[in-house]
Amino acid sequence: MIEQKKILLNYQLPSRLEAIEILADEVKNALADYQDCVFPVNLCLDELITNTVMYGLKGACDRTIEVEIRATEHYLEIQITDDAPPFDPFLNAPHPDLTATIEARKIGGLGIYFVEKMMNEYHAHYDGQHNVTTLRKFLNQTNQ
Repeated sequence: MIEQKKILLNYQLPSRLEAIEILADEVKNALADYQDCVFPVNLCLDELITNTVMYGLKGACDRTIEVEIRATEHYLEIQITDDAPPFDPFLNAPHPDLTATIEARKIGGLGIYFVEKMMNEYHAHYDGQHNVTTLRKFLNQTNQ
């Protein structure tokens, strides 16, 4: 049986880093019934959208990134859609060397690692026109 998904948020944000703060407030409001998920969802969105704006879109501020959050009885599903060149952050982004000392580590590289640790499922694909990144955060019994 396919679970019914309720749309909690469908948000279009301009491809500017300062727009992420406004999105964070929208996410907080949309997840009012899922307070324990607000921080991990916002952190993951911040990391993924920052990478899209800075590296995928190379700072172009005239684009739009779509964020949709849906809920089922068992999980939250977060989908990010952008029109940057095809890129799968889970396959193509370099993985950080967690064994290196802080001084020896390169700046950056932890964002995708955080996403992979905070979300239960994650994947990305290119649909021919857009990058589509989907994250799932399982809900505990208190969130039903």
